[in-house]
Amino acid sequence: METDKKARLIFEIPKVDGYFVNPNFFKSNELIKTNINRPTVEEAHWTVIHNGKKYKVFVAELYAILSEMAIPLPDGNTFNGRKFIKDYATGFNKGTDYFNSEFALKIDTLYSSGSSGYVDNLKSCYFKKAPDIQHGWIYWASTYPLIINPTVIEEYGFYAGIINAVNSLRIKHQTLFKDFESNESKSNIKEGPKPRGKAFAIHYVLAYIYDCIVTGVALPVASEKKRLEQICADREIDLAGDTFYRKYREARRIDLNSKKALTKKAGKNWGEMVIYLSKNPDEVYKHLKDKKLV
Repeated sequence: METDKKARLIFEIPKVDGYFVNPNFFKSNELIKTNINRPTVEEAHWTVIHNGKKYKVFVAELYAILSEMAIPLPDGNTFNGRKFIKDYATGFNKGTDYFNSEFALKIDTLYSSGSSGYVDNLKSCYFKKAPDIQHGWIYWASTYPLIINPTVIEEYGFYAGIINAVNSLRIKHQTLFKDFESNESKSNIKEGPKPRGKAFAIHYVLAYIYDCIVTGVALPVASEKKRLEQICADREIDLAGDTFYRKYREARRIDLNSKKALTKKAGKNWGEMVIYLSKNPDEVYKHLKDKKLV
């Protein structure tokens, strides 16, 4: 089992070098616009093919990446998203193997009093928190990446393989899994996928700071509370003005040229969240890339 554990944990290593996908790509893509309200994960999936085998993709935004041959980059060039299908397939197969090794439904469990405990454990891993990671597996069917590289795409494939394995069990044993869905899970899927990671106050503040840097706007003095509260309101940030002000004071003490310092303060996916929240995502991405921060 040690090999399986290492296979899972490799995805926790922060690797974000790769192609940056401008958020506007997702807003303009016709496939995504026509699939905003997805009823359930089982019904909402697309298919990619690798070596003659079909693999399900549960997020329209990710499928759009894997099916486009010319995705625009900030520098005017493009990249071929289809070349990452092999990475997705590799991850999908690993995820399927991992689930079958660690969570397979055994016959003696199926026809015993322990079946309800098995389902409860699976439900917790699926919706709340799975082993060795901070989220439930469903997280990877309700988010999409902004920075694309083989590791990121393989990660999404890995969890898609797990999700597919769970869904197959649910279809095969409908009576056993009749209460598997929760109202919370249904509402989360209906809201539609969001960029990977959760936006915290520090991300909103860093997005503002880097917007100022790339546009040449002078940053406010950290003690200018009223001005900072107004900036929070002007940017229509869902934060209290006082919270924005306090986080801004903290952010000004961070070395903005240190990837280690930024990751420690704002989390391993801070770059993606800051780019997404920025008013100037192309320019901010270029700046962070030039400084080797992402």
